[in-house]
Amino acid sequence: MKKEYLESDTEGLSPEDADKIIEELQESWRETSKAMNRAIVLYLITAALFELLIGSKEDLRFSLAGLQFSNSTTLQRSLPAIAGYLYYDSVVQACRWIDCQDAFDHLWEKFRPSLGNIAVLMKPSSGVLSIGQRHLGESEKLGEAAQVVMAITFAIILPIAFCAQSSYLLIDKYGWLDPLSLASIILSIVFVLFGMLFGYVARRNE
Repeated sequence: MKKEYLESDTEGLSPEDADKIIEELQESWRETSKAMNRAIVLYLITAALFELLIGSKEDLRFSLAGLQFSNSTTLQRSLPAIAGYLYYDSVVQACRWIDCQDAFDHLWEKFRPSLGNIAVLMKPSSGVLSIGQRHLGESEKLGEAAQVVMAITFAIILPIAFCAQSSYLLIDKYGWLDPLSLASIILSIVFVLFGMLFGYVARRNE
């Protein structure tokens, strides 16, 4: 379906206009790549920070991005919800990254077919998801298998595992009736479910 839209949108496009669109698309693609990598890194940091703080009995103080924090109960109970949102944002940015890649590949193959695989070198990094990304001379099947493993790990296994564990730890420490813990748990679950649903729908419409 996406290929049909791309073909329709580029119908009658001149090579000069295509060059301008490719340049603008590359800039948008780079910004999307930065946003996606930032969301993934922040998600991993937030999950690790929660594990550190929830199990600590000391009054820890730390700085992050120049800001000072202390190991407060409010921070502990808020981190799962923050992690859930970061997961959702990373999925949205990852789907946008793939859309940019598909549009770039289509334009490149249509208007610059003689340059072939050089397009691979012009793609921005997809961070941890670049493991398995095909480069010049590499096995395409091996790369696709590695990407499937990474996608399942980061998009399904890790968020579900953290969501379940953080919910258990919050309930175990603060009880079922703590309003902030319940709100954080619900938001975490909602963000994870919506992230997975968004990713599923986006890939289904390929």
